[in-house]
This record gives sequence, structure tokens and C-alpha cells, in this order.
Amino acid sequence: MKYWSRLLPLFLVLALGGCGGQDRQTLQQVDLLLAANEYVQAFAILQAAIHQDPKDKTLRRAEIRLLLQAERVDLAYIRYQDLVSDLSKNDSVLFDLLHDKNETVRTSAVRALGLTGEPQAVPALLGALNDPDQNVRRAAASSLGDLKDVKAVPGLIEALHDKWWFTRSEAAASLGKLRDARAVPPLFAALKDDDQSVRRAAQNALTIIAPDSDPAPFLQALHDSDPAVVYAATCSLAAARNPAATPVLLGYLASSEPVVRQQGLRQFRYLLDPSALPAIRKALDDPEPTVQLEAILAVVDYRDKASVPALDALAKSGTPEIAHVAAEASGRLAALP
Repeated sequence: MKYWSRLLPLFLVLALGGCGGQDRQTLQQVDLLLAANEYVQAFAILQAAIHQDPKDKTLRRAEIRLLLQAERVDLAYIRYQDLVSDLSKNDSVLFDLLHDKNETVRTSAVRALGLTGEPQAVPALLGALNDPDQNVRRAAASSLGDLKDVKAVPGLIEALHDKWWFTRSEAAASLGKLRDARAVPPLFAALKDDDQSVRRAAQNALTIIAPDSDPAPFLQALHDSDPAVVYAATCSLAAARNPAATPVLLGYLASSEPVVRQQGLRQFRYLLDPSALPAIRKALDDPEPTVQLEAILAVVDYRDKASVPALDALAKSGTPEIAHVAAEASGRLAALP
């Protein structure tokens, strides 16, 4: 009963005369509800007030903040676009909320800015990389990659040293999206990170950057003492279709470890080096079905019609899964002109 007695004056105001000069009362009531995590009721109150006065920028901005606190970034972004379109072309609400006392609001504002595609968001998001809250920093690292502005590269390189692994991982992924060669040495350094997710993100970023970059640092990394660095360099060179990866990948195919042989075959599918075909064909007879499967996929990628007899043999003698895939691969190759 106490709850409804607090809401009754507001409902009367909205029913009898609209929001008008009652912005403060409306916002106070919304704040009380947000403090109690009553997002639905708070949103309903703001919607009613905005319906009464759709030109009220204060209420429209408050609605965006509410949605960000509720982590409805998608809807907050739509409301922001509506606000910019209807009332305020250069409204700074998302930028202003980067300084909100609530870390959830700041995090969501960072994510919303990443959706805008606005170049002027880059400096603000670079500043958010230094936010005291780790989730804000992680979101900033991700959003900077979404904006795809190379001005973010130095800040993202610095974020590779963030104390939280998630921020470092997002920074590495974003550097891959930006495809800037300046990130190559720092990403190779990140391959030695203590966290596996960071190492994996750095490796993926390097393979994205490599096709448009100078191969020199990748070729040099082939001689590193760390196998993980060598593997990342090899994958990157394979993605760039640089034949320097071939000797390393042939070594993988000769490994006693099935997973290593499988990795080698997978990278040959990107590299498409015809000189590797004899070794790939040989892998069709590998004792491990997972390796055989990768070899089947590889000969199809190479459009190697000479593998059809071996595929036909596998279709008759392989495991049910291998037999099925081999028969399908044989048919596809045989149909090639």
C-alpha cells in the first residue's frame, strides 16, 4: 500500500496535465524504482511522460539511460537514433553517460557508441579503456574494433597489457578487425600471455592481418623457440598463401600426434600449395578418422581429381561417417570439368 501511495500523485499528474514542469518529480520516481531494480515500472512511467510531451529532451535522455542500466543496449541505441533524428542532431547523451556513476550504465553506453559508427566516438572510447571498472574497459576494447578506425590502434595495443584477461582478449580481437600492421609485433608478444583466450585471440588476429601485411615479421617468427609462436606464424602465412608455410606444415603431417596432423591439413586448405598434394593424398590412409576427414576436405578444396580412386576405396571401407563423406567428395570431384 505504501508503494502505491507513492505512485498515486505521479499518475494523477500524468493523467491530468502531462509531464510539463513535472520532469523532476518523474525522474525522482524513476530513480527510486531503478534503485529497487523495478525496470519495467520505471520504463512505463517514462513512456507515459514522453507520450504526454514527446519533445522533452530530458525525459528522452532519461529513457536512454534507463535502458542502458537495464542492459538493453539494442533498444537504447534505437531510442538514441530517434532522439538524434527528432530533436537533437548532435545530442551527447551517450558520451555524457560514459561518466555516469553507475558502471553498468557506463558499460552499456560504451557498447551503444560502438554501434553508432561515429568517428568522434573513438577518443571517448579510448578514454574508457582507462575506466576503473573492468567491464567498461572490456566493452571499450570491443567497441573500438567495431568502429574500425585505425586511430584506435595505439590504445588497443596498450590494452593488451590490461590487468584483466578479458580486456586483453577483446583488444587482440579488435586489432585483428582493424588489420593494421602496427599491431603485428604486439600480437606476437601476446602469444606468450598467461591466458589461453588472449593467446587464441592474438593468433586469430594475426591470421586476419597477415594477407595484407609485410610477410617479414611472420617469416622471422617461424624461427622462434616457442612452438605456439611458430604455429601462429605458420597459420598466418597459410592465410596469406605464402609458400614459406609449406615446410612447417609438412612437418606437422609427419607428427606422431593426430591433432597436429589434423592442424597441418587444415592449414593446407587455406594455403592451397599444389606441392603439398602428395602428402595430403597420403593422409587419406591415416589411421585416425579425424585426420582422414580433414584430408578428404583438403583434396576437395584442391579440386584434386586424382584422389577419386582413394576416395572410392574409403567409401567402401571407411567408418560410416568417413565412408559417407568420402563418397560425397568423390562425386563432387568426378563432376568437375
